[in-house]
Amino acid sequence: MKAVKNSLAGFILFVLIASGSMITCEIGLGNSVDTKPPTVSITYPDSLSVIRGDFVIAGTAVDETALDFVEVSITAKTGVDTGRTFPIGNATIDRTTNKWTISVPAPAADGEYDVTAIAVDNANRRTPIFRSFIIDNTPPVLVLQRPSTRGNNITSDLFDPFGSELKFNGNWWDANGNKGCVLSVNFFDKDGVLINDAPYTKTVPTQNWDFTIADDPNVDDEIWDLLAAKAGDNVEPFWYTITLADNAYEYKDPSQPDAGKTGNATKHYYLYNELSGTVNYAAGENYPLLQFIIYC
Repeated sequence: MKAVKNSLAGFILFVLIASGSMITCEIGLGNSVDTKPPTVSITYPDSLSVIRGDFVIAGTAVDETALDFVEVSITAKTGVDTGRTFPIGNATIDRTTNKWTISVPAPAADGEYDVTAIAVDNANRRTPIFRSFIIDNTPPVLVLQRPSTRGNNITSDLFDPFGSELKFNGNWWDANGNKGCVLSVNFFDKDGVLINDAPYTKTVPTQNWDFTIADDPNVDDEIWDLLAAKAGDNVEPFWYTITLADNAYEYKDPSQPDAGKTGNATKHYYLYNELSGTVNYAAGENYPLLQFIIYC
């Protein structure tokens, strides 16, 4: 009986092995099963860009099966809204290029913000990415030490005199203008007619900046030649306007990253020698014109 049982067991085992050798069974998960979370990136603007106005955030997002949406929010890191998160919404996704974009309204408060973009696939797998930007919608404050006379009906003997060079110096302050501000100067005759074809510009540091336009005898039709032609043999008064722009730029089109390179600009300024007095900036005491005399 024991021999019969052993034979039966051997037969059953043989049959199972033989049957297994003839049957092929393929087990797979199929193409519709999602095993990995999506990948996501922010490609525009660059990290720590100084931004003004409404702006656009752009990036890429890819999933092995199907991407559902990209959700974007911003969180204030500094300023009056520190710690507050502002939901922006779901980005527009180009399914053929895996690129996404979203428009962001300008935050009410300046400061540093964290942008969070979360890519979510159809299996609800989520991948976040973070990037910091600086929001700056406030122009810089400009203080002039020279020229030191403001544009009113003061007598010519009080005008700042200049001979072989025009010299501007002063200070400025801006919360986020760490790359320097661009100073632009235009000149006008006593009748208010613009003299120069293009503004004279220079990027100036924040403290004790100096901008000197010197007479160059080897260059024709520079500002000195134009001023001398206007003055003739007389001691002639001239006017100029001055504009200061920071490095907060517009970011509205990822396909044109070099566009919008104009910062918050101010044509208002304080005179250093009047800061100890009462200057009502809100009432318009900001002197949009200055006056000087040139000796030719």
